[in-house]
Amino acid sequence: MNASSPDVGAIVVAAGSSTRMGDPSTGSGQAADKLFVPVAGRPLLAHVLAPVQECPLIHRIVLVVSSANLQRGRDLVAQHGLDKVSAVCQGGPRR
Repeated sequence: MNASSPDVGAIVVAAGSSTRMGDPSTGSGQAADKLFVPVAGRPLLAHVLAPVQECPLIHRIVLVVSSANLQRGRDLVAQHGLDKVSAVCQGGPRR
């Protein structure tokens, strides 16, 4: 790090419970985890992380997900080549 190029990180908090969203694939009222619902061929969370990943000013990303989504979050990071994600962490009980 130097004065002209500070070391910048971002925290993406995605640990909500998705309780207001029904499952769009079935049309049911049961909750679907919107983070992983496909939108234009990619999970919604991948769309959220892509511009952060591509930003040249950001050097590392910490992704915060629910305890139930820790492995899915790690898998998504690997599958979508999100190499700036330095950690996938568990969020709190509400977010």
